[in-house]
Amino acid sequence: MEINFIDIQNFRKLKTCRIDIGKEQTIFVGPNNSGKTSAMDSLSFFLTEKNKFSTRDFTLNNWLSINKIAKKWLSDDNKNNEYWEKQLIDLANFLPQIDLWLNVNNKELHYVHHLIPTLDWKSGLLGIRLRYEPSNLESLFLEFKNDFDAAIKLKKKSKGELELWPKDLWTFLDHRSKLSKLFTIKSYILDPSKVGDLKNQNQIPQELPSKSIPIDKDSFKGLIKVSTINAQRGFSDSNDHNSKLKPLSTQFRDYYSKHLSPEDKPTEGDLDALNAIDDATKAFDEKLKERFDPSLKELSELNYPGFGNPNITISSSISPLDGISHDSAIQFEIMKDKDGKKTLLSLPEQTNGLGYQNLISMVFELIRFRDEWMKVGKKSQNEDEDEIFEPLHLVLIEEPEAHLHAQVQAEDTRMF
Repeated sequence: MEINFIDIQNFRKLKTCRIDIGKEQTIFVGPNNSGKTSAMDSLSFFLTEKNKFSTRDFTLNNWLSINKIAKKWLSDDNKNNEYWEKQLIDLANFLPQIDLWLNVNNKELHYVHHLIPTLDWKSGLLGIRLRYEPSNLESLFLEFKNDFDAAIKLKKKSKGELELWPKDLWTFLDHRSKLSKLFTIKSYILDPSKVGDLKNQNQIPQELPSKSIPIDKDSFKGLIKVSTINAQRGFSDSNDHNSKLKPLSTQFRDYYSKHLSPEDKPTEGDLDALNAIDDATKAFDEKLKERFDPSLKELSELNYPGFGNPNITISSSISPLDGISHDSAIQFEIMKDKDGKKTLLSLPEQTNGLGYQNLISMVFELIRFRDEWMKVGKKSQNEDEDEIFEPLHLVLIEEPEAHLHAQVQAEDTRMF
């Protein structure tokens, strides 16, 4: 199974855009502000729950048309179900959406059985439209009308000099959490027979039949796994907790705790490590008791800690994760040859150039993405038995060369 192509509409500055997806990788190359990040974000917004839409994610000039439609709602009478069905069709021309087209062979039908368009469909192209639209258009209108009418009434009392909220649907949905409360992502099955010439980049995405019924909004759950490496990774500041990509030492700790730790559901192969940890803990405890013995004896002479005169003892707890929980846990070894003698020197990762820090950390992040998807090591033991293994893993990388030398930065890029 593979993603064949994607049609993006009305998402930020991408009014209509078709993206052909390569079998191994797809690279966007172009100047700043040409829509590369918007294309990547559209996939992240529609295929994961990590991002929330805002009014700024709609194509900006579409709001003129959307506000015009909403103004018509206020003046129309006799609004029945058929009326709202037609209004949704008109409104849909300006709503953010993506059409995701998969190429599925006949051995993969069990992954997409709930997405099959017709009983005649056996394999090949399979299209799903994901559209950000009102959960219930009539409910949206009634809430908007209630606030709009109240603003008009209050404006009359102010002699018409104040511009009160909401003056239109855009300002109404832009207020606090109105958009996320009243809108949702809905999925629709597309007709593969209407795809037309795949080489035609200017082809307009197909129209949905009237009265199309959305399918389950979780239609892609268990089908596509999305992992993202964002730009602005903050490598220059080790205290930047908002960095999208963590320092390598932190990445190693996270990877170890999820995939390698012998303390997490130990197996027979972990016994040597656990025995070593136990021996180290006992040896350290004995040394602690020896060093603290004079102080503890002095406390006992003061009749401390008191009632019953219990003995004070010291017990340590050694965890493998604690051993690499510091900024210099990751070292870069350098062999120096001086006067015929070789000396091994070690430097912490922060002393490396930003370009190398960036590239090495990105590569390890990709390793982590792969191993989480493949459920490597301890990760495989921590999952529910009925969890689905996603057949597609989509990895989005933004500005992979951001910290490289200027000679390498011929063009700004995005990759997935």
